[in-house]
Amino acid sequence: GYLKVSGSIVFFRRAISAASATASVNDYILAVDSTSNQVQIEFDATSFYTGSVLVVKDEGGNAHTNNIILSAGTSQTIDGATTVSLESPHASVNIYTNGENWFVY
Repeated sequence: GYLKVSGSIVFFRRAISAASATASVNDYILAVDSTSNQVQIEFDATSFYTGSVLVVKDEGGNAHTNNIILSAGTSQTIDGATTVSLESPHASVNIYTNGENWFVY
């Protein structure tokens, strides 16, 4: 099958600037501003559908000063690690879950 869309697709974008946050099944784009502090976002794969995709973007351009840390849920990993850090200005990462762990693509 296929999906044909006439017009644009709008994805949900959530702005994050607090020191910690938890990704939600309702999220798609996590627009992070770490100007004031390091930001840690927890990703619990068991709260998401298998195949769920998230985009994390350093919109503030300050990840080199205040890192953005993606943290896997309890007993979970992101590409085999418990955390992944964005450390470059305007860095981004796309991740998906198999319902148990997260994977960068």
